[in-house]
Amino acid sequence: MESWYKAHNDRYPVYVCHEESGRVVGYASLSPFAARAGYQASAEISVYVRKEAQARGTGIALCERMTSLGLEIGFTAITAIMTSTNKPSIRMVEILGYQHTGSLRNIGAKFGRPVSLEIYQIYPQ
Repeated sequence: MESWYKAHNDRYPVYVCHEESGRVVGYASLSPFAARAGYQASAEISVYVRKEAQARGTGIALCERMTSLGLEIGFTAITAIMTSTNKPSIRMVEILGYQHTGSLRNIGAKFGRPVSLEIYQIYPQ
């Protein structure tokens, strides 16, 4: 995690949510969408919330904050990519205005089964 964290900066921020006790309950980050220079205008968002902290609005708050930061930074698009079975994350990005722009069918495997990815994007207004 330390090297992952160090790879982030003002252009690709990390935002961490703590409980009053100081325990991390979730985080959101922006990362390069792809390594090639032509894709530096866009970013990929990631949101993680501890299982016991889910369904309390933490994920939406983190995603909304990181999306706003990304648009303020000036990205032309922010992309969210998740497995097709991750219905809570799909609902979260749809609530925030992300649009479904594509799918990658059977692109990987999870628990011995094929996994498809759904691609969502948001653009500056």
